[in-house]
Amino acid sequence: MTSDNPPVFRGSDAWLLCSVAIGGGRRGASLRDIIAAGDYINHAILTVPQIRRGFAKLISAGLVRETAGRFRIAGKANAFWKKSQLKRKPVLRQLDDWETFPGVASPPEPDPLREDAGRPYPAVSDAAVKRAYDEYVSGFG
Repeated sequence: MTSDNPPVFRGSDAWLLCSVAIGGGRRGASLRDIIAAGDYINHAILTVPQIRRGFAKLISAGLVRETAGRFRIAGKANAFWKKSQLKRKPVLRQLDDWETFPGVASPPEPDPLREDAGRPYPAVSDAAVKRAYDEYVSGFG
């Protein structure tokens, strides 16, 4: 993505960003950690398109970085996270804060089959997200 074609952030991008922040810790978050954090935050599972397209946008904007399959918030997002942690807030309030941070558009969410179809993050495949999801739900049985 170039500055001529900046990403359009959506609510699911803020949810993904919040999930990376909460799930990351010092080592960064694996996909499984991000799925678990997303479920903790919103009592729902991020979809494969939300994850892949969200990472494409967030990484290109310098808000997330990936190293060896682990994701961390970066740049302005890291500074925002540190400042927001000065006050303890319920997790849904933290998500509300993240929705204001990157200039997230108001709902409704775009049609995942049409919006940003050319922007999936190539380093995260559908199969990798499915494996991470399977790892996450295997802990419930």
